Amino acid sequence: MYKVREMIEERHMADLEIQKITMKDEETGITFFIKPKTEHVYVTYSEDCSTKLSGEIIIKNNTDAIKWFILDYIVGTELHTRWQGMIPAKGTWQESVDNWRAGFCSAPISFKLHWEGTIYDEVSSRIDEGWFLILGTNTAGARINASSEYLLEQFPDKNLLVYTPRWPPITVTLEAIAPFCHVFDYWEVNGTKYLENPVTITMDSNYHATAYFEPAS
Repeated sequence: MYKVREMIEERHMADLEIQKITMKDEETGITFFIKPKTEHVYVTYSEDCSTKLSGEIIIKNNTDAIKWFILDYIVGTELHTRWQGMIPAKGTWQESVDNWRAGFCSAPISFKLHWEGTIYDEVSSRIDEGWFLILGTNTAGARINASSEYLLEQFPDKNLLVYTPRWPPITVTLEAIAPFCHVFDYWEVNGTKYLENPVTITMDSNYHATAYFEPAS
C-alpha cells in the first residue's frame, strides 16, 4: 500500500495588492471588472468618444506596517493618470473615477502598483466601443437565440451582447424559446411591444430587449 502525500502550495501574498478596479458604462449602467476578474471593457459608441466610463479602485495593504504606493494607469504606452499615497496597516485605499477614458476612444490599458522599484501588482485589459444589447425574460428557463454576425463579445452573467458599430447599421435577429408549459407572448424592445417572433433589431443604438411568455392553456 502506498501513501499519497498531498502537496499544498502556499500562495505568497504581496505586501500591497489591487483588490478591485471597476469601469461602468454610464449610458447603460453595465459594470466591467478589471480586478478581481479581468474583463474586456466596452463603452457605448459615440462619434466624439464622449460616453463616460466611471468606476472605482481599491488597493489593500496586507502588512502590519504603513505602506506607500504609486498606482499608474497606462493607456497604450502612455501614462494617463498617476495616484500616490499611503495606506495604514491592514487597511485599504479607495478612489472614485469620473472618466476612465478622457482623450481617447479605444486602446489597451494597464495598471501598475509599485513603490521605489518594487512592483506589487499589475493588471491589463482593453477598452473598446460598441452597441449594447441587454436581454431579459419574464420566465425562468426561457432562452433567447441571437444572430452572431459582428458580435464582439457576450457576457452571460450580465445578459449582455456587444456588437460592432457599423454604417449602415447591422441587424440582429432575436428568437425567444419558450420553456416547458409556456408559450411566447410578445417582445418589448426599448419600451415598444412587438408580437412577432423572431424579431429584428437595427443596431444603431443600445437596446434592452425582453421576451415575455405566458402559461400554455
